Amino acid sequence: MALKQVSSNKCFEGFQKVFEHDSAELKCKMKFGIYLPPKAETGKCPVLYWLSGLTCTEQNFITKAGFQQAAAEHGLIVVAPDTSPRGCNVEGEDESWDFGTGAGFYVDATEDPWKTNYRMYSYIKDEVTLLLLMLGRVKGYGSVILFVPSTKVCLR
Repeated sequence: MALKQVSSNKCFEGFQKVFEHDSAELKCKMKFGIYLPPKAETGKCPVLYWLSGLTCTEQNFITKAGFQQAAAEHGLIVVAPDTSPRGCNVEGEDESWDFGTGAGFYVDATEDPWKTNYRMYSYIKDEVTLLLLMLGRVKGYGSVILFVPSTKVCLR
């Protein structure tokens, strides 16, 4: 599960980064953004997952929201994954704006042809969390608690 850094930009004394990787869970290339506040260089920081909605990518929130200043001030790591698998060539995935590519439903599909690639719940819960561990941003997988009522995810 190798990570490739796509970009890194200094922002409010922290860094806004984007990484790409081959997702074992989704069977395609995926990207996620991560903001590392200045405090992350020397100490522990809480992690917030921002799960964007329909038609978004990892870029929408990190380029439009302007959250980095507040995250820097409060020592908050913010992770913004893409909203869906892309380029999986599942029949029908690009026929509608609200279902398939870009649709931000953070669930695992249970029926064909979707269940092979559309596994966003497991991707966020398992794979992205493991990638953060690899980056050294979350300490101890056993100490990570994931809570997912509807579309909210919190890590502590």
